[in-house]
Amino acid sequence: MNFWAMLFILTHVTGMTYEPEIGDYQIIDSPAEPEASFVLPVPYDTLMYIAPEGLILQPMDSLTLHVQIPEGESVVLKFNSSGISVVELPETLSTLAQQAIDVSPSWLQHALEDNFRRLGEYADTYALIILDADPQLRDEVAFQVAHIGAEILTDSIFDPELIVVNAELIYAYDDSLQYVELVEYPEYTTTRYKIVVDGDTIDYELPFPYYYYYIVHPELSDEIPRMDEYVYNRFWRDYLFNEADSGYPKLSEVLKHTKVLWEVTDTAQVYPGSSAPFDSTAPALVTVGRWVSYTLPELAWGNRPIQPNVIAHEHNGNCGEVQDLLQAAARTALIPVDAHFSIAEDHVWNAFYCYGWHEYQVDRGGGVVHLNDWRTAYDVDWGGSKQVSSVMAWRSDGLTETVTPWYSNACSLYVQVLDARGMPVDGARVLLYSEYYYGGYSISCWKFTNPLGMTAFAVGNLRNIYLQIRTPLGTYPDENTIMQIIYYGQTGGNYYKTLYLPYIVPFVRVVPAGAPTDTTNPYAVDIELTVPYKILHGYAWGRRNTGDANPIQHTYSEEEDGGTIDMYIFDSLGYEAYVEGGVAVAYYIGDNLPAETLSFTAPYESDWYIVLSNRSSLSTTYGVDLKVRLSSKSMLVEQVSNPKFNVRILTKGIAVEHRQPIALKLYDLTGRTVATREFTQPGHHLWQPNVSAGIYFVHVKQGDNLTTYKWVKLGR
Repeated sequence: MNFWAMLFILTHVTGMTYEPEIGDYQIIDSPAEPEASFVLPVPYDTLMYIAPEGLILQPMDSLTLHVQIPEGESVVLKFNSSGISVVELPETLSTLAQQAIDVSPSWLQHALEDNFRRLGEYADTYALIILDADPQLRDEVAFQVAHIGAEILTDSIFDPELIVVNAELIYAYDDSLQYVELVEYPEYTTTRYKIVVDGDTIDYELPFPYYYYYIVHPELSDEIPRMDEYVYNRFWRDYLFNEADSGYPKLSEVLKHTKVLWEVTDTAQVYPGSSAPFDSTAPALVTVGRWVSYTLPELAWGNRPIQPNVIAHEHNGNCGEVQDLLQAAARTALIPVDAHFSIAEDHVWNAFYCYGWHEYQVDRGGGVVHLNDWRTAYDVDWGGSKQVSSVMAWRSDGLTETVTPWYSNACSLYVQVLDARGMPVDGARVLLYSEYYYGGYSISCWKFTNPLGMTAFAVGNLRNIYLQIRTPLGTYPDENTIMQIIYYGQTGGNYYKTLYLPYIVPFVRVVPAGAPTDTTNPYAVDIELTVPYKILHGYAWGRRNTGDANPIQHTYSEEEDGGTIDMYIFDSLGYEAYVEGGVAVAYYIGDNLPAETLSFTAPYESDWYIVLSNRSSLSTTYGVDLKVRLSSKSMLVEQVSNPKFNVRILTKGIAVEHRQPIALKLYDLTGRTVATREFTQPGHHLWQPNVSAGIYFVHVKQGDNLTTYKWVKLGR
């Protein structure tokens, strides 16, 4: 064993530069499932008022909204005989922000709106950057504004110009690299590569949207992008391509004659170090890997930097520095690469994308380059010495997935997080722990729950798995305790765990009202609601530099099709109770609606409120399309004769003369049937329905002939 390897073992210098939470946590067993789970109230049919035939609806007002409703917020409309008005909306974007959204690709517009709202007073700064961008660069610029966490974009060390510099450098380097070219489509850009398949050189086009997340995005994992004096006043895409210390290779020079990205194979490829490492016949993946290996000749010592420029300049590192530098160098070379972590086992590396994801690791000091070599995690199932607890892929913006089955035999864990009422908790950070490689317990991986309170993991076999849940409501079990949920997990096993937090997610307490009784001056409202998409959020921690004492918790977003929203219709008293947080009486209740078409007849002169509520979400934004039309109800002119029958409307009853069977229905002003009668014998008949005084409508049907009359009953 050489001196450096022995020193590494004796001093326990970690391979990673990522700083996991490691400690001697209190361990508790997972609680047994409750004997009876919380049962939601049985859904009920809400009374709906339908205008009877014989009413003419005169349009009064209409309103159309396309709006995002963030977590905890609502949209409120008021309607009355004077029209429709907006009472409450989420924060409205500035004119500049809306203009920036309008000129951006359609697939980015929802995410831009979401992040602009989170940017607050900085929104116009970034809107102007989008509006002023070269049209060819606008998709790259808008993508960064949409998918860099607002907390980073507003941090004092972040230079907004980095966004434009980053995009410009991508196009500049496209002209210098022979194995790749940018391909422009009307709505998006991607890359096309030269690759070798079975000895033939062919074109391969990177699928949408990998180019943006794994080449354009300026973050790598847990560092905040910089181009200030700390990183020599250069963004890493500039510094790594164009600078090199004396005696070290320059990335632009070693790549300038490279002709292909990769020689595609299903088997592991291990390219050894070489006295002539930068042969132009080597694939770009190998050349970039060798550049990293020769740039870092020494094991890590000193400050363990996390910024690529500093790593390249200080020329030392373990797997953490290698991972950061390889990812930055590959993206500089327009190669899609992300970061993989086996945190509890103290190892990290990379993966590249070409017909799917493939392992990518470099050994420092002129060592080998591994491509498609799934032994990288060193799990015993692949001939290594470790029992891997999990392998986590970290997308630049902070979204994580577990990819353990690529590197180890694995089992599946499905977790659902509910509050004390049994309602789903979205945006809960589910942290999995296992025994740390050097003792104690370490975070192994994490994910966030969806609107159903659910998430899923692939974890390693033959390992104990522990859990802790963090939400805005609190940490469960607590900050110093982790809960064991898998005991020595078995290959192929499926483990399920439902956890009830001792907290209650904010919710609207609404009960159904009976039918309104006042029937004067009616008017009708037609509502069309759809929820076409939702935006899920999680967060990651970003460090400005090594040992950052106050890292940034920054938000990421992920858009998915479909969603649901709660809709209520209140009168004035019900809405007042809703605002004050009391039990609100509603004349319409629609929980978790993906869409709804509703006709509601307001039965008297009053203020009415339509509420779209997202109060029960902790981290999910819903996109809502809403159309509301308000109409007044006018009555048809009375008909007093017919070729087949005669009808006389009396204040005490209804007189009918007919020759064929005839059916009568009586409706009140809300459209409800209040009485019916049939006469089968021809002749003269008088019908006196047992109803209170008021205005009614009479449907008279004989065969296919249907006629409507107004009847005003005076007294009993």
